[in-house]
Amino acid sequence: MNPMIDEDHLFEGDSDFGGMIRGDATLAPGARLRMHGLVKGDIIVEQGAHVAILGMVRGDLVNHGGTIVVTGTVQHG
Repeated sequence: MNPMIDEDHLFEGDSDFGGMIRGDATLAPGARLRMHGLVKGDIIVEQGAHVAILGMVRGDLVNHGGTIVVTGTVQHG
């Protein structure tokens, strides 16, 4: 079963996420995320963090000095 998060979420460390987030997803400095689920909000990438988007984002990508790789879909909000 894929998790569903109904609020903003902070990712720290290394994560692999395949569920749904109804809110913003923030990557803490140095965090790594492989996201193959759905984010209904923004993805905020802090300094030195890395996100690989293989799923869908319905919001904006906000980069504060990290790395963003998109092979999925981003529908800007």
